[in-house]
Amino acid sequence: VREMLSVHRSVLLPSLSPRLRSALASEGVMAPTRAMLLPVEGEPNGPPMGFLMVGLSPRLEFDDKYRGFLQLVSGHLSTAFAHAR
Repeated sequence: VREMLSVHRSVLLPSLSPRLRSALASEGVMAPTRAMLLPVEGEPNGPPMGFLMVGLSPRLEFDDKYRGFLQLVSGHLSTAFAHAR
């Protein structure tokens, strides 16, 4: 989290803890084993107002399209929160 907050860039979490994986598991569904932390930006040139943690599907390849989609979601959240102020 510190890395993501200091550099304002998304960070891949290559391994989720077993405790978190078991909390995300449901019957018949494969739980994510990796996640992505994405900044939710606040004021321009200021620190992020928070972050979005997204579990990555174990069934999909994590490629540039997948990463781009998650960055788009994070950007839309940042914009929505900025307009809500």
